[in-house]
Amino acid sequence: HLMIFNKVVKSIQNDGMYVTMKKINHLFFLFFRRIYWKSKYFFNLLLGKNGRYVNHKYAKEFDITFYTPSWRSWMRAVLAHEKENITQSWIKNMSANEVLWDIGANVGVFSLLAAKLRVKVVSFEPLYTNYHNLCRTIELNKDIAKLITVLPIAVSNKSMVNYFFIPSSEAGFSGSSFGEPINEQGEKLNYLYKTAVLGMSGDDVQKLLPDDLSGPDYIKIDVDNIEHKIIQGLEDVIKNQNLKSVLIEMNDEWLEKKIYIVSILNANGFVNHIADREPTVLDRPCTTYNYIFRRK
Repeated sequence: HLMIFNKVVKSIQNDGMYVTMKKINHLFFLFFRRIYWKSKYFFNLLLGKNGRYVNHKYAKEFDITFYTPSWRSWMRAVLAHEKENITQSWIKNMSANEVLWDIGANVGVFSLLAAKLRVKVVSFEPLYTNYHNLCRTIELNKDIAKLITVLPIAVSNKSMVNYFFIPSSEAGFSGSSFGEPINEQGEKLNYLYKTAVLGMSGDDVQKLLPDDLSGPDYIKIDVDNIEHKIIQGLEDVIKNQNLKSVLIEMNDEWLEKKIYIVSILNANGFVNHIADREPTVLDRPCTTYNYIFRRK
């Protein structure tokens, strides 16, 4: 309690009373939201529906059955059709047999949407629980199983084995970090444990994939702190004229990293328009946005 009190006092001194109260209000919101979704999840268990959830509203076009071993993965399945509408529209404009690389796929919400539209997807997900979750979900959707290739590797700027820092291994969790324990704000990451995983540059991945998957038409990057390294390791891929567009999640407060990413994409002929920007969440203050860069 003393530690919490000291943090509140420090926040008032540094940011003022108004900002501090907004922070406290936000924490209460997150606390009660978690209680709400956990209650719904456990009620679902009582009804004997544990293990899977069919989203009948997904993209308002078709059903997707999600494997849901945890409340977080279940919540992602329930809200899949409500997430990031500009990102959904970006995927819906892809054509059948085009190739999407989904870097940081998590449990596959957007990989599955693309595959339902007959897009060929390569999903990269190094957190073992999310990798397993996505593979199980693909098993439940046999009509798209052949369209998604899932790789349990971390995409970075070079190919090597390095530590993967994990705050939580619950399926559906995001926020782990490859290479260094830093969160998306550039601050020290509080993690429970670390494990070693294979990291590869996108350029090296391209050399190893089958020809029909090696030259992506689209790339989606949602990782949490090493977006700049991923872009650095995609030098040859980005230069390929087949690549039409890159969607990348960036924190506006980490300005140095954002400037670096934008400069590389601009130098290779990609531009971002004001309509191609959306916050990653709508129900609370947010500094993280999805930016879509399209080739001029």
